[in-house]
Amino acid sequence: MADAAPLLLNVPADRAREVVATTLSEQGFDVRQRGGILEVERDAHPVDAGAVASRVTFLVRIDATAGGSVAHFGEAGGSAVATAAARVARARLAERGLVAEGATDAAPPLPSEDAATTDELSPAHSIVSASGYTSTGGASTSSSRVADSPFSVVAVLAFVLGFVAPVGGVVAGVFALGILRRTRERGRGLAVAGIAVGGALTVLMGVVVIASVSWLLGATPSASTVTLPSQSAASTPPPSEAPTPSPSGASAPAFEPQVGQCFAQRGRGEVGDASLVDCATPHTYELYARFPVAGEADVFPGDEEVAHSAEAGCVEAFAGFVGRAYDRSALDYVYLSPTRKTWAIGDRSVSCLVTDPAGPVTATLRDAAR
Repeated sequence: MADAAPLLLNVPADRAREVVATTLSEQGFDVRQRGGILEVERDAHPVDAGAVASRVTFLVRIDATAGGSVAHFGEAGGSAVATAAARVARARLAERGLVAEGATDAAPPLPSEDAATTDELSPAHSIVSASGYTSTGGASTSSSRVADSPFSVVAVLAFVLGFVAPVGGVVAGVFALGILRRTRERGRGLAVAGIAVGGALTVLMGVVVIASVSWLLGATPSASTVTLPSQSAASTPPPSEAPTPSPSGASAPAFEPQVGQCFAQRGRGEVGDASLVDCATPHTYELYARFPVAGEADVFPGDEEVAHSAEAGCVEAFAGFVGRAYDRSALDYVYLSPTRKTWAIGDRSVSCLVTDPAGPVTATLRDAAR
């Protein structure tokens, strides 16, 4: 039976042996390379026409030609199988753009087995396979040019996404590098550029976002701090009852409350000169201590430092006014402290106010001892 038609490829002989061997392996053949010959075999299948042995074998010789190479699928006990394998290999390599069109008669003919066994070729210019096929081993003296492989679409996409969608550029670039290792398409540089640009822009965008959030948090002025210590979280009044500076500013220089003054609950819990009442009338808060915040006068020490100073000072002064230590008292306290905004207009003092969680009282809580 006649051999399969020669398969013209537009890649050098070494590359051609690699890609032909790959396509044959994908068809289930065992492929061994000996010099310029591929020895191909597999178990015979019932559908293999003419299969008379347990193994079907054939040889593929790949020679260099001007502008590429040619693969001869020869007969060695299974020509029909070789022809079918050649047809599948041609189709798959054509999809990858590796098959050259035309110039079929430029390929040298495959010698017969008898001729191969009788011809004497020098070892420097021939390779003889175990089955008797002979192949020239020298490189072609004529100049050859490998046709440019196409660019990988994924690599191009990675490069574009690196600028418009940085994270997508990194992902596509990594994916493209994996594909290029298998297909040998061009575009590795584009994939690497997509990863580099996408990674750099991703980091830059992250830095900008973090810096913007930090600036916004630092630029937003907070309201005057009025908090309860964590030890008395169960008795914390609702936000609507917590004392806040009055429009005139309870912690501003315009109104400076004095120890022993009492304040009624007004509106949203404002503490100021308008809410100042006689301690014999129902009231919610009584000022029991007032002290300056430690630190440089011109530099705001920070919210955490102010809060720490306020809680420490209010707890320390609690027993001296109420007559019982704070951690053993049924009463609670809140405090007014400077903020960055009020510090700028001269507010430096912390005001500590004692309150009864049970509700308004009608007498001073000085020396209440409860």
